Amino acid sequence: MSNSNWEWLEAQLQECRNGILQVSQNRTEIIDNYSCIREESNLDIEAFLERGISSNAFVRTNKWHIYAIKSGVVILNYFSSDYYGHSVLIKDDDKGQIAHYAHLAVHSSLSLNSRITEGQVIGVMGNTGNSSSKHLHVSVYPAGTTSFFIYNAIINPEVYIIKGTYPANTKISGWFGEEYRRKDGSKYNHEGTDFSGLEKNLIPGWRFGITGATGMESN
Repeated sequence: MSNSNWEWLEAQLQECRNGILQVSQNRTEIIDNYSCIREESNLDIEAFLERGISSNAFVRTNKWHIYAIKSGVVILNYFSSDYYGHSVLIKDDDKGQIAHYAHLAVHSSLSLNSRITEGQVIGVMGNTGNSSSKHLHVSVYPAGTTSFFIYNAIINPEVYIIKGTYPANTKISGWFGEEYRRKDGSKYNHEGTDFSGLEKNLIPGWRFGITGATGMESN
């Protein structure tokens, strides 16, 4: 995807966040902040896959590794048996927003306040906490957030990763804002984005050079 096309995509995604998506020259749809990412013009994982190789390309050596979306500082590394399992929270250097990586297989070796570079391996995908199968859950909180309840995770991870590194080697399996159902049958809107833990959902070419959110080209 050329720079001009990518700038167009980013502009569309920004309008998504405002609830308005310009679908064509003569038609504007009002859609919610999350569904527009996957409704029109390949505004979904397939668009991410077209991004191409750039200077921060690297080789992904483990299919279940998890990667930092943006550079920043570790502000929390904890375990919660009743919800997110093994988790790492990183405050980014870009806007001070906080990315929450949850359900890791084991406790991350990252130290509190340690510096993290974009694309750095921060853990391994797992099934810890309140989880029914292996996957990566990512939530993103606004700068200044100090209470990491689900209702404070108001930033769409699918927009957040556009200028960062795709955090897994698999396709998205659960979208931000998608209606989920708790074990007791009650409903809620998903506060993050889930990345599949199934082999069949590995992105083709995950072993090769990948930058940002691309998984198709080789070094």
